[in-house]
Amino acid sequence: MPRFFFATLVALIPLLLSGCMTTPSSEQFDAFEVLDARWGYRHGRDTCTENPYTISFSPERDEMYISFRKPTKRYDGTWVSKLTYEVVGQNPEGLLIVRLHGETRVIHGDPVVFRIRIFDGNRFYWEETDLETAYRREGGYYHVSEDPLIRCRF
Repeated sequence: MPRFFFATLVALIPLLLSGCMTTPSSEQFDAFEVLDARWGYRHGRDTCTENPYTISFSPERDEMYISFRKPTKRYDGTWVSKLTYEVVGQNPEGLLIVRLHGETRVIHGDPVVFRIRIFDGNRFYWEETDLETAYRREGGYYHVSEDPLIRCRF
């Protein structure tokens, strides 16, 4: 099953990047414009009131920056207040694919890649290709957040 799953995942990436797959909404988004804002979860430690984060992009749109109001704990137990991602791809249906600078987790020799799936301009999910975890979930990608991130209104 893992080889079949990986082959399917590899086959789907070009479709995602070409815009052949869509989000649940039929709207099209400029992911850079939508995401350039302050975001937070509805629940937990990184809510809009407790610790929102701001997403911004380099002028060339080849890097994405996340700045937290106060440090937050990462998957590896370290605390960070800023993260930098390389923008790997995007499509007009609200999908942005990014890779964390300094990522140490790998899939078949390649760093883990994150997808940011925009749903309506005010909500998005983080998804990642960490296959060890993804095998325990549906579809190869899994939602890093159980709730979508929401645009903070302040």
